[in-house]
Amino acid sequence: MDGLRGVAAGVLTPFDAALDVDHDAIASNVAFLSERGITTLLAAANISEYHALTHEERIASVETVVDAAPDATTVLAGVGGATRTALDAAAGAEAAGADAAMVMPPDHTYVHESGLLTYYEKLGAGSDLPLVPYVRGFDPSVDFLSDLAALDSVAGVKYAVEDVPKFAAAVAADDTDTVWVDGMAEPYAPSLWLGAPRDSPPESRTSFRSWAWNCSTPSNRATGSARRSSATWPSRSRTSGDGPATGTSRAR
Repeated sequence: MDGLRGVAAGVLTPFDAALDVDHDAIASNVAFLSERGITTLLAAANISEYHALTHEERIASVETVVDAAPDATTVLAGVGGATRTALDAAAGAEAAGADAAMVMPPDHTYVHESGLLTYYEKLGAGSDLPLVPYVRGFDPSVDFLSDLAALDSVAGVKYAVEDVPKFAAAVAADDTDTVWVDGMAEPYAPSLWLGAPRDSPPESRTSFRSWAWNCSTPSNRATGSARRSSATWPSRSRTSGDGPATGTSRAR
């Protein structure tokens, strides 16, 4: 899936004063990223406040991102939860126009690799969307990562475990056309951008800068991540033209 190659950015989810999703602000964020060369967007994803949105809000957010993005943009929609819940989310995301489903890490106290593979197999059998499992929150084996990449329904794997040698080993062991997505952007993307070769294309630096700005808006710097962990985010005017729109926190 060529749309997974390059730099992807998560679209933030601002809220208005009534704590409803501000869809105009989402569209503003999409425009901000698209104008700076980002062609792959994550809608209702982890950084998009996935865990604080209702099912209906997630689908509506995906639809807003799809409608606001240029036609050539690849949009991944966050799905997750129990098998039936994730399948319902994937169906809604597909109807909204998403190109693929990013499967959020299962929220379980104990994660078993065999059980996870079965979970992804069931999602692939029940949905027409290509899957991009988001791997984090546990220590996966290279064998598990290889088996995951080999599933017919898996178009890409987002690896977000802070173990770079294991990431390299998994990529080296994979003989499929699965796209491996580096999900370790938080600790590594800024340094990669700053250390980019001087003869690298300007657009590659611009893309990294867009990602860095998207993830370092006042809301994120205040909380340490994009998840709502405090009562209120500092706000940036949507009309300033200086950065993506942010909004009010809504804790659940």
